Amino acid sequence: ATPELYLALGLSHFNFGSYARAIANCDRALSLDAKFDRAALLKGRAYARLSNPGEATRWLRKSLAWNADCDFCRYELATVLAGNGGDAEAEALLRQVLTTNPRNSAAHYRLGRMLSARNDAAGAIAEFEAAIAADPDHDSAYYQLSRLYAARGDAARAASARAAVKR
Repeated sequence: ATPELYLALGLSHFNFGSYARAIANCDRALSLDAKFDRAALLKGRAYARLSNPGEATRWLRKSLAWNADCDFCRYELATVLAGNGGDAEAEALLRQVLTTNPRNSAAHYRLGRMLSARNDAAGAIAEFEAAIAADPDHDSAYYQLSRLYAARGDAARAASARAAVKR
């Protein structure tokens, strides 16, 4: 067996919601290749799904340390850190992702949610609009925009964003 085979098995278990089995297969892969960044990434994602942010953070940090160019690792780490006491670091990670890939709609959306939560409406609107520019079918970004526009008293833009969600 190879580390890649165990990773493939782990990914299969992950996709079917069997996160403990995914972790076990990642452990097998890591026993054969102690710095297998993709196994650490999957293990971190599985721990996140198991609502274990401490272990998720630990494994996602390892994956990023072993593969510093991994924007997906940065994004996944940011999603775990956001709301778990690591908002500042999560924002910095998302901004790094957007520096290398300005059309990453998921990162724009996540950053928009963070900015909205801290009442930075202008920043949030800019991020949700960037998410939509990158992915015109991003219904959640339209919905968040409609809420922000309505809160700012911009009924026309709020209605336009709600209409986009309905389409």
